[in-house]
Amino acid sequence: MVRSGVSTASEVAQRTTDQVTEAFGAARLRTQHLIERATQNLQAVTQSSAILAGGIQEASGECLKMVQERMHKNLEGVKALVRCRTLSEFLAVQSSLLRDNLELTLTNSRRIAGLSARVTDNATRTATAQIERSASRAA
Repeated sequence: MVRSGVSTASEVAQRTTDQVTEAFGAARLRTQHLIERATQNLQAVTQSSAILAGGIQEASGECLKMVQERMHKNLEGVKALVRCRTLSEFLAVQSSLLRDNLELTLTNSRRIAGLSARVTDNATRTATAQIERSASRAA
């Protein structure tokens, strides 16, 4: 009877140990899967952030070029204003300078908008591709 009780207790303990081991194994696999997904998502964010940072750097360089170009044009315009001999010459040069500045503003706005669209598109494509790769690995 004692042997039977010990044997039954041993079997119960073994089944309990097996169940606990199985539960921990399943939890470990789920945790590992979650860590892999988090790593892949972090890679997608990192790649997109790098593209956006490069785009910001490129936009800053473009803005600097635009400022230099505007300064040069305005300096030339001021020189032309100084050379004017009559009021009508002055008004014509001033009108031309105003028109040139407006055209330059529109051109610069188009350049920045195009650059922004291109960088955003690249970052979106990169993130989407990474997410699709992650999803295909998970499936």
